[in-house]
This record gives sequence, C-alpha cells and structure tokens, in this order.
Amino acid sequence: MSELEKHQDRIDEYIRGTMSASDRIIFEGELRQNAELRQEVEVQTSISDAVQAVHLKQLLQQIEADMAPVTEELPAAASADGKGNRVVVVRPNVFWRQFLYWASAAAAIAIIFISGNYLRQSQRYEGFGNDYYADLLEPVARDGNELDSLLVSSYALIGSGEYEAASANLTEARKVINDGLCLPIVDDESEYEHRILQAKLFDVDWYESLILMRQGSYRKAKAALRTIAASNSPYAENAKIILE
Repeated sequence: MSELEKHQDRIDEYIRGTMSASDRIIFEGELRQNAELRQEVEVQTSISDAVQAVHLKQLLQQIEADMAPVTEELPAAASADGKGNRVVVVRPNVFWRQFLYWASAAAAIAIIFISGNYLRQSQRYEGFGNDYYADLLEPVARDGNELDSLLVSSYALIGSGEYEAASANLTEARKVINDGLCLPIVDDESEYEHRILQAKLFDVDWYESLILMRQGSYRKAKAALRTIAASNSPYAENAKIILE
C-alpha cells in the first residue's frame, strides 16, 4: 500500500467535510508539509466537482424526460386533416411544465454552485485561521488576574479545537472587560487600566474571529473581520489581508 493510499480515508473525510475539527487541524498541517499529499487532495477535489457536474447533467436529463410533450394517435375521424395523421397534443399546462423544468434546472445549478463555493471558501478561511493562530504570541497570565487567565485558557482551547469552551471563556472575558471599561477614569492609573482593557478587548475580538475561521464559518468570520478591519485594532491589517 502506497503512502497516499494510507491517507485515502482521511482525504475522503476532508473533501466531504465530515472530518472532526481537531483532525482537520492536524491534516491541514500535514498538507502544508507534504506537497504530494496536497496535490492528491486537489486532484480528488476536482474529481468530486466533476462528479457533481455529471450528477447535475443526469438530473437535468431526468427532468427534461419527465417534462417531455405527450404524443397521441388520434382516430381518423377525429384528426385535424381527416387522414389519420399523427398529431402532437400540446396540453393546456405546457407553459407551466416548461417553466417548472427551467426553474428546477436553475435551482439545481444554484445548489451545486453554492455548495461547491461554500466548501472552497470554508477551507480557505480554515487555512487563514490556522496560519494566524500559529503566528499568535501565547498570552501570559498575571498572578490572580481573572481576565488574563480567561485569555490564556481560551488560547489553549482554540489550539486544541475545543471551540465551544473557548467561546464561553471569551464571552466571560468580554463581560469582565466591559465592566472595567464602565468605571470612570479618575487618574493616570485608571486611564492606564482602561488602555489595557481595550487592548484585551481587541484580543478577544481576534480570538473569536480565529474560532470562526478555523470552524470554516466563513460568512460569520467575514462579518467579524470587517468590524476588526474598520477599527484601530492591532489586528486590523491582518483582517484586511484576509478580506482582500
């Protein structure tokens, strides 16, 4: 058995989108390291797209057959010219039959196109999420600081693919930050604390966008990235690059 054959089940799961989040992260890391494996995935993805196209063609042929005009042999006395000629009977609802045919065809094309595009965009954003997560500096927790602890935990959970737990931590971190930002600025120390909290809020926004990207939720990720790109976040340039 060749090396690629050993990976076939994983390739199938990756292309079908049934691979778990943690396994996908590992597999995509292997793709970046193994050019032969990456090429095989690209080839099989193209084959999958071609199979979908063939399925679409068969579907359209079946719809066309179902919608074909009906022909009947009329008795001589009932024929239009009195000579017993074969007459094509156009039923009163032929317009609607043809309309339904083209509507069904258009819907089938749209579904396949949207599905294929969604898969490609999801995979693209997953790659961005993995790459930008790898570039992150690991946060450091100060002793007894709840906010720092939440961010450190979130960072680790994102790395291990435990996105639900990471999101819960980030929601709690955002609450802590917002509570702190509601306090008035009365001196230099409180002003400094506000700047720290704002920086942490930018981190929370970025971590949440990374979760969405790594999950392949590219539409939600795009919305989050647009907000980051329009802000004065230190991650704004990263967001702009991804959105280009």
